[in-house]
Amino acid sequence: MTLTFQQFESQLRALGFDTVVERKWGPSAVAGTHSHPFEARALW
Repeated sequence: MTLTFQQFESQLRALGFDTVVERKWGPSAVAGTHSHPFEARALW
């Protein structure tokens, strides 16, 4: 099942996430190894 962003956001908010952002990347985009000072999850 493919989730919409709205469904993904609802799930994260139910888990206690207070900020949910949408970032769109082009095909074959690569974000090199990096870290965040917060928990991050992705929907692809």
